[in-house]
Amino acid sequence: MSEPPIWTTWADTIPMRPLAADVFANGVYRRPRDEALQCAHIEFNTASRVGWLLFDNDTATSFESWERADLPAPNFYAQNGSNGHGHLAYALRTPVSLLGASRERPIALAADVQRGMTQRLGADPAYANRLAKNPISARWRSSWLVAKPYDLRQLLDALDRRDLTWPTTRAEVTGISRNCDLFNELRQHAYSNVRSFKRVNGRADAWREQLHQQALAINLRFGTPLSFAEVRQIAKSVARWTWGRFSDERFSQIQARRGVVSGQRRAQAAAAAADAVVAMIRQ
Repeated sequence: MSEPPIWTTWADTIPMRPLAADVFANGVYRRPRDEALQCAHIEFNTASRVGWLLFDNDTATSFESWERADLPAPNFYAQNGSNGHGHLAYALRTPVSLLGASRERPIALAADVQRGMTQRLGADPAYANRLAKNPISARWRSSWLVAKPYDLRQLLDALDRRDLTWPTTRAEVTGISRNCDLFNELRQHAYSNVRSFKRVNGRADAWREQLHQQALAINLRFGTPLSFAEVRQIAKSVARWTWGRFSDERFSQIQARRGVVSGQRRAQAAAAAADAVVAMIRQ
């Protein structure tokens, strides 16, 4: 059975109770999906899950900016007819969870793609990738261009090494790259300190709070910080994972196994050297 076009299923990919607004000055509120779909702006992604890569091009020439950037066409494009500003939206075949140590690789891939496409398109790097123009709202000139969602690898293949260059300072890190940067620094801190923390304190809730404070400090170094909820979730994930897997006993077991493997390798190397000497003598 063929896959239905994304324009018939897109509403099923957004949150059940998305944030939505008609005029931002009047407030953004969480609403039932059917009600939110009547608004001009609607939430596509949450703080913990990315199902769409959204790009905000605040120029009068945003239409077909993807062609000028030599990038794949978005699934839909929605334009403000009064000024030409537009949103480009790429649906992901496999949504990316922004939480959990096991999700590090897809998060990093999504961050690379988002960073590279933002740079190539000249899109707003501070855009939050959450709320976008509702493509069925009469306020926008909307076009559905591509029927199927994208794999991240498809989008990555359209970029080159220059597009994927990491920012030189943390203040320049934006988008999903912030999640990667915060997660990586926080986990390195956790790996180095969890065993000593357990010996002194021994409480999982205190460890979680300690990492939360550390994460908040890291977050302040971004030019556009992550939300409090996003920081809290990342800290909670790292705290739970490290608390369950790092201990003095486990460390001793790992060191012991490494010692056995190292000893076996030394014995194998010595045997190979002895065999080489015997072979030389026989020649």
